[in-house]
Amino acid sequence: MTDSNTNSIPTAAVPRRTPCVVPSALAVKDLIEGLVGRKIQARVGTPVAISPDSPVAIALYGRDDGVTGAVCIYDLALANAIGAALTSIPLNVAEVNIKEKKITDVILDNFKEVLNIATQLFQRPGAPRVSCKSMHIAPPDRVPSSAVPAITKPVGRADLVIEIPGYGTGKITILVR
Repeated sequence: MTDSNTNSIPTAAVPRRTPCVVPSALAVKDLIEGLVGRKIQARVGTPVAISPDSPVAIALYGRDDGVTGAVCIYDLALANAIGAALTSIPLNVAEVNIKEKKITDVILDNFKEVLNIATQLFQRPGAPRVSCKSMHIAPPDRVPSSAVPAITKPVGRADLVIEIPGYGTGKITILVR
């Protein structure tokens, strides 16, 4: 509406964004279990810390409207365990990566495949569609600025500990907005 006595601009109602779904520990467990072909354990844990001494894998899930709808932060232990277990890469390869605070190309490619499939964790009727837009290892990468709102002001979160028998235990923090 405009007021003929003022020079106001017509405004439309701003739609409220529906947040992405915060997946349950069971949903995360079922997804990883189905992909790696092993019975795993998932339980509530503490947040994954981002620090110069402990690199992490950060996956950004973008919504169709361009907003980062979800951020998943994996410690390198879990990123290596998932990537190695997906194609039965020997445990010692993942252990060397964890000790050296890195993730090799083959394990990284496997891990990225899991990240793409994990988009289904954020879907529900009425929720925005998301897709995995990017993955970063921080440090050395900087946390992308598009992820900062989801990290600093999430509308929902899950902090989980995942144990993959034969590959070890790691943590994931899932943040949605």
